[in-house]
Amino acid sequence: MLKNKMRIIVILLIIAVSVAFSIKAILSQSSNQALPPGYIEQGAKITAMKYSFTPNELTFTAEKPITVILTSVDGSHSFHVDELNVESREAKKGQSIVVEFSADKAGKYEFYCAHGSHKEKGMTGMLEITSVNKR
Repeated sequence: MLKNKMRIIVILLIIAVSVAFSIKAILSQSSNQALPPGYIEQGAKITAMKYSFTPNELTFTAEKPITVILTSVDGSHSFHVDELNVESREAKKGQSIVVEFSADKAGKYEFYCAHGSHKEKGMTGMLEITSVNKR
């Protein structure tokens, strides 16, 4: 009986040491590993409401993934950037949509809501993409 208890204790100690070394190895991995799921490198949350975006000015760095989360307070709204070929689906009242894209070069681009005549009624904003070295 005592032999079996000692065997179990030894096995548990070996398992504990193995787990400790595994955790240490995971924590010491280099930082250039793939990003964890759900990680957003650069992004913004935008509220869309009758003919306006808040905020209506966004700044991001070129050549890095961009995530915009658009929440509609009223009606249906979308997020479009013609020069970057960004066209979102519409978010209905109380819904949020996620728009993911990237920009290769620095510049200023207009974003807007493509629902009905919202763009013509002033539902626009300015997206600035800065160069990688500038930010």
